[in-house]
Amino acid sequence: MLELDRETSLKIAAFGFVCSFLVAAIHVPQPIPADPEMPAWWLYRLTAGTFGRLAVPFYFVVAGFFLARHFGEDSWWRREAAKRLRSLLVPFVIWLLLWNAMEGGLAAASNIRDGAPAIEGFPSGWGLLSCFGVNPFGYPSDVPLWFVRSLLLYVAASEILLPALRRFGVALPAMVLAVSAAARLPACESGIWLFLTRFVSVHGLFYFLVGAALAMGVATSLQCSRAVTALSVAGIAGLFLSQILAAHGVAVWGVLHELSIPFALLAAWRIFPSVSWSKAITSLTFPIYILHVFAVRALDVVMYGKTGCLALTVKYVAVCVLSTAAAAASRALLPRFHAFAFGGR
Repeated sequence: MLELDRETSLKIAAFGFVCSFLVAAIHVPQPIPADPEMPAWWLYRLTAGTFGRLAVPFYFVVAGFFLARHFGEDSWWRREAAKRLRSLLVPFVIWLLLWNAMEGGLAAASNIRDGAPAIEGFPSGWGLLSCFGVNPFGYPSDVPLWFVRSLLLYVAASEILLPALRRFGVALPAMVLAVSAAARLPACESGIWLFLTRFVSVHGLFYFLVGAALAMGVATSLQCSRAVTALSVAGIAGLFLSQILAAHGVAVWGVLHELSIPFALLAAWRIFPSVSWSKAITSLTFPIYILHVFAVRALDVVMYGKTGCLALTVKYVAVCVLSTAAAAASRALLPRFHAFAFGGR
């Protein structure tokens, strides 16, 4: 098994913790500012639309890396995949049920207040499937759980994916990235493309394979060189340029965005300092990732429709504080539930 030095392990934990707050930036604006003439649109696009989009790819890279370290060991898939499937499936089911219960309760209360039947407007059809996280063309009702669902699929399929990666090398993730970029074109917003982007998430599959490739020696770690520096700068520039193109309605902005993220993530990783944060802090990463959307929903009740720059900033800070406090309180006051509900994390 490929071993990691302590400095890299600590850096992964710290960077992952920061990423949990980057994810929160994506979900704070509800509704998302839709007018490029609004300063809040640019605030959202130049924060959540750029650096916020690096967080989940990093989680996929790390997941692929740590699983692939065991590739080739005796019974590696049966042992490692089974362990990960359990630790992912339990949180997926628990938090999806809790989210649906919360949303259902709020909707029923609103209906009763308006004099309508309690279950009026409740989801049906594809919407009902989303409540159970099995809509093949959409995200789970608790949207951030798409990451957990996709990772479940990759882990389950890793017995096929990793041997294929060993055989085809970097050509496999390159092909997946090409499909992921093509899926960002306006013409690819229905049918099989929705299945590939929202259920399978070819976007996440690319990063999972990159992490696995690094662990398996299929791709070597990139060293500090002029070429890597140039790619890193180009990645960050591409992220910001894609947002400018989006403001002007240029259809290919999503393709540029998709192709820029891997190099921008490389840049962020290189820039991030090697720090040693307590495990008591970094172990809150996954709980914050799960709980932040509940904090967003709670604040929506009192701040819905307030999309100015100041309102978004205040709401973002409040979401970060509330989700961190809830995660820490859960661990301190309900340690058994915390360990079970977050898959032992």
